[in-house]
Amino acid sequence: MPVTPDLSHINSQFAQLGYGGRGFDLRALTHNANPVGAMRAAAGLPLDAQYVIDQEVVTVSLEPLNLIDSLITNQRLVKPLPNWYSILQLGWPRRGKSGVAQMGMQPGTEFEDSGVDLEYEFIPVYCIWEGFKIPGRELAESQRVGMPLNVDAVAEGTRRVREKMEDTVIYGGVQAKGLASPGILNAPNANLVTTLHDWDNGTTTPAQVYADVTTLLRAALHADHHYGQKALILGSKYNDVLDQDYYPTYGGDTLRERLMKIDELSEIVISHRFPDNTVAMYEQNRQVLTLIEGQQPTAITIPSLNPFAGITGYVLACVIPWVRDDYYGQSGIVIGTPS
Repeated sequence: MPVTPDLSHINSQFAQLGYGGRGFDLRALTHNANPVGAMRAAAGLPLDAQYVIDQEVVTVSLEPLNLIDSLITNQRLVKPLPNWYSILQLGWPRRGKSGVAQMGMQPGTEFEDSGVDLEYEFIPVYCIWEGFKIPGRELAESQRVGMPLNVDAVAEGTRRVREKMEDTVIYGGVQAKGLASPGILNAPNANLVTTLHDWDNGTTTPAQVYADVTTLLRAALHADHHYGQKALILGSKYNDVLDQDYYPTYGGDTLRERLMKIDELSEIVISHRFPDNTVAMYEQNRQVLTLIEGQQPTAITIPSLNPFAGITGYVLACVIPWVRDDYYGQSGIVIGTPS
């Protein structure tokens, strides 16, 4: 039977701070399936103040960041991770081929041994946060005379966390205890194409851009047997190029519209945090790229032993790109740059 440590001396310090008389029971973190929720429940903010802070986090989270939003809204690529706070690493097996499917009049008469080779890979389960403070006198003024609570610091913290979430999808996250968490641009065994045109140099034609995209689709991805729907990712400079007419003399479709008529291309994602003169493409498949969703940005306020400190807290998230190749080193990601 597990032994529960005596934390009464610590809890009594928090209880004296007047947080709704509840205090901060550290045992809630060790015996709770949602320890982050327990932290929020321990914060003794007035209900209205907590609502204003939470509403600001939600409002800012609705501001567009196209790449991370594209992954979040594509539920096929999202893997929930409940109680992420208690998990330090996540592992999965990379499987070899399981054999060849059989044909016949009766199933099971003959079959190939379907035992497979397994190779385990791990990534760290990290979090992203930004702190904020609301001075005690501002909180007191809001409570006494009804002044709107200034939550600009919460808004800025939420933006920084969301931007970092997008950056991790592009460039990868932290490295901890020898475990890496790559992004799209440093994906293991990604296919590299270095013979593209420079799309925004003023001389590249729409037809050449179209040819570059088909090169990414067929020469690279088909070589690694990834035939599913693809998403094309590019930055702000290349995005401007896509709005020109495909046939400048005759008008009609823009280059963007013409590209979206390619059967295998399901989405063009514009990320303003993506590097210039670089494009990427990935197959929209959970064996290529999965978004581990432990927690979307959430405001957590923490008790303080300083009665004048006001509100101190964090905007905290756990959203991790899980970029994978297969047992044979084949990848559904391709990265293209000009020659």
